[in-house]
Amino acid sequence: MKLRLIAGAALAAALGLASAVQAATFTIAGGDPFALAGYDPAPGTPDISSGTSVLRNGALSLADKGRVTFSYVGSEAGYSNTFWVAGAQRFANKSGPNEAFTLKLGAGLLPFEFRTASPAGTVANGASTGFYKSVALFQTAPSTVYALFNDASTSDKDYDDLVVRMDVAPVPLPAAAWLMIAGLAGLGAVARRRRAA
Repeated sequence: MKLRLIAGAALAAALGLASAVQAATFTIAGGDPFALAGYDPAPGTPDISSGTSVLRNGALSLADKGRVTFSYVGSEAGYSNTFWVAGAQRFANKSGPNEAFTLKLGAGLLPFEFRTASPAGTVANGASTGFYKSVALFQTAPSTVYALFNDASTSDKDYDDLVVRMDVAPVPLPAAAWLMIAGLAGLGAVARRRRAA
């Protein structure tokens, strides 16, 4: 009876860990729907075009910890704009190489911001308002979101002044967790053999 309880606990733990690993998804809170007009970042995004409905001034969060890959998509802007994560500049629309990078992040609001020069300004995730110096979000899947920046220029509202794609994957379990699951499953197998004998 005792071994049966241990085996049941092992199975529950294994299923709980497996579901926790699969919970890395993006969520967007708030935001106003807005149809893009004149959207044309270079080199462009196959998922987005003029007419696509995005959420303007929303807040992007992770439902659980995950490995987030940030990729520079493009920019069509006269101003110098940059993208920062956790206090470090990662992308700049007037210089390169703007290579993709991956960070392990915890659950909650993603720590990114866009910055623009002349006039200078910073727009953090979840803190933008209005059209100018603001961010729009477009989610194509639970694990994929685009962040589109509209800088301080009052000549357009096209949200193509710097575009970044974010993809999240679960954080893999450490080897020790897999060993624990295997050991508990082994105890369950021993319990079944004893019961059958």
